Amino acid sequence: MDRNAIILARDLSRTNAKLEHTEALINIMKNKIIKDKSYTDDLLPIIYNLENITMHIRNIANTRITDSCGKAGYSQVLQHIGADIYHIQIRVLKGNITRITLPCLLPHWKENNKNLLTGPLNEILGSLKKSNQLSYYESVVIAIQNHVVQQNQSNKIRDNDNYECHQIINTLALWFFPDDSPDCAKMYYTTVPDSSNYTVIYLIPPEEFSEWVKIHC
Repeated sequence: MDRNAIILARDLSRTNAKLEHTEALINIMKNKIIKDKSYTDDLLPIIYNLENITMHIRNIANTRITDSCGKAGYSQVLQHIGADIYHIQIRVLKGNITRITLPCLLPHWKENNKNLLTGPLNEILGSLKKSNQLSYYESVVIAIQNHVVQQNQSNKIRDNDNYECHQIINTLALWFFPDDSPDCAKMYYTTVPDSSNYTVIYLIPPEEFSEWVKIHC
């Protein structure tokens, strides 16, 4: 085996051991949060860092594999990773309304992890586009619905304008509509109480919006 390959294999083995240690610590923190029945921000920056590392490693693997080594086959595998691992759901509803469910709230606009979900979402949408499973809108209303847990009155719910949505909207514009200019896309934000924190984005034909508001707001 090539000397560099041996060194790389050794480094990856050490990295894997560190990840197992990291997983154990995260489980300890998670169990403590569940036991104490209290919300804490301590775990969130760790998860965000892990997601960024995951995307970085995936990008290295994807760009370094040559066609002779089966890059096409790797890309096919990559297309099936996102939805299952990231729990991103995409459904087309009555009235040609597209509903996209993300497994967490969008980052605060001050945070550095603004592109947390754009990578996997882009992969999923690209895969669906190839199989003609995406609707296309010449004009659209983008409704972002933040589902938020409020355990007690002391937990202040974040204002709607404090969510970072620009990266997500730019990603959606690549696949669903010509651009995010005011002539093409209108924005609607709302926050609703729920039993868990997550985000739902609706892409709504303008003629369907008034009926959508009656049902969802």
